[in-house]
Amino acid sequence: MPKHKCYLLLVLLLGVAGPAFSQLLQVQGRQYAIVHDLEADLLVYDDDVESYLPYVRGTPFLSNAATFWLPLHQYQSYLLLIGAPPEASLLINQNVVAHYPQGGSYVYPVDSLRSLYGDSCLVTLYRYPLSLPEVQLAVVGQQSLPVTESHVGEQFLKVQERPSRNFDNFFVIALVLILAGLAMLRNLFPRVFSSYYSLGEVLSDRMPNSSSAFAYKLGGPGQLLFIVVYSALFAFLLLVLLHAAGYWPELGWLGTDPGFGAYLWSWLRLVALVLLLQLIKYFMLQIMAGIFNFQEFASVHYFDFLRISQMFFSMLLAAVAVVFLSLPMQVSAGASLLLKVVLIFALLRIGLIFFKLMQLANFRKTYLFSYLCATEILPLLVGLKLLID
Repeated sequence: MPKHKCYLLLVLLLGVAGPAFSQLLQVQGRQYAIVHDLEADLLVYDDDVESYLPYVRGTPFLSNAATFWLPLHQYQSYLLLIGAPPEASLLINQNVVAHYPQGGSYVYPVDSLRSLYGDSCLVTLYRYPLSLPEVQLAVVGQQSLPVTESHVGEQFLKVQERPSRNFDNFFVIALVLILAGLAMLRNLFPRVFSSYYSLGEVLSDRMPNSSSAFAYKLGGPGQLLFIVVYSALFAFLLLVLLHAAGYWPELGWLGTDPGFGAYLWSWLRLVALVLLLQLIKYFMLQIMAGIFNFQEFASVHYFDFLRISQMFFSMLLAAVAVVFLSLPMQVSAGASLLLKVVLIFALLRIGLIFFKLMQLANFRKTYLFSYLCATEILPLLVGLKLLID
């Protein structure tokens, strides 16, 4: 192609593209590009034919209303621009939808208008009197601003630390220790271990005899070790519950940034506290049984309480381990459910002990209920009060 033709083609392209590049508007701090000038689609109402007729651009505009049909389905994802003089009103399908006391430029998403009015609507900008040069009507698209290089100073940089997994590590280590303790008891005291997990023996209505593998006394084979492991199990579940519910930091044991050692040390202190409370419960039952003349049943009461609790909390430990290790996102949601399950179990445990003692001797129900109120129900209410507070 000759050079003069190339230059001529370039000039023509620039002449056509120049106006397009210049059709940029600044509205409310944003830059928009005109997609379609709606002034070319204006309609004027003709009283003679009683209908809207196209407005011929360049002729006098004698109407007080700038009206046009807007095919909304053709301009999806674009915006309707209304540039209105002061005291103008916007009507859509002959209903007033906006009034502009101060005038100005406004944009409306076409997709939102389509959801309200369907594929098309009749738009009117009314003012008396209306001067067409003061009006701007167009379909526009938001123009991406040019990307400018920016430099961020080092003082604004902040390292995003990896989320702490100290409690997860503690959970696994404590779980392994508890399972190791149970395995040790299973190997050292197999018959006692089997009795601890025998619901049939707990529900038996016969008084235990001296030949039984399970000794109803604190100095029996392995009983102190079983109480220690039970204390570790109960303390672990309590710590998990408090941590999942978000209450544990409020106790002040962990500090502001707890690590693995803080969790482990807190668990050991909680184990010691539960163990102390278990020993206090044992001796308090002996005292209360003496007051109510239940001496021969105090040990049965305590160790059946311990056996029922050991079975339940061992099953609960398995469920908590599965949820924590497999469904970690559900741990917080399950905290309130876990608390309700433990409360229901505590009430059922009192009922089991009540019927067990009723089967062993002919007590009056009110007398036995008074004994259980002093030894089980009252401590349970006190514990719930402390936990809630």
